[in-house]
Amino acid sequence: SSILSRSLSYTLSHNASRHQAYPTVPRNEVGTQCRAMSMSGKVKTLSPVPHARDRLVHITFSNNLGERYRVAAFHGQTLYEAAVKHKVQLGDLLTCHVILSPDTYNAYPKPLSEELEILEGFPERTPTSRMASFIQLDSSLPEPVVALGKFQETDIP
Repeated sequence: SSILSRSLSYTLSHNASRHQAYPTVPRNEVGTQCRAMSMSGKVKTLSPVPHARDRLVHITFSNNLGERYRVAAFHGQTLYEAAVKHKVQLGDLLTCHVILSPDTYNAYPKPLSEELEILEGFPERTPTSRMASFIQLDSSLPEPVVALGKFQETDIP
């Protein structure tokens, strides 16, 4: 027990003194830079390492009352998946009509023909209408601002 406590106290004091010797490394656009001490004692910068926070996408949902709800999602998720996770009611996969802000609409890839076909069935369709199930979130694009379309019930249980 005393050997363990001595070892632990040495490790803590040794790591604390080593921690102070390394300067804080600024984050870059791709990820967090890492620095490593080589055997010769020189500090070298390694290639950027992706970090979980670099892959987050924040989405702002807005309803017809003007209320806004900002949520976090992961890069690669669909807008629909993020909405379901945060209990934002959009309907099902085929009735998840949303209206994107013009900036968001222009930043994301244009809708596929399948999506345009589904959108034809929505009377409140606008030039920036999309189906949330077709929009894949991308952390390299600006934060999406999404107005919720009219919620439509379906016969699917």
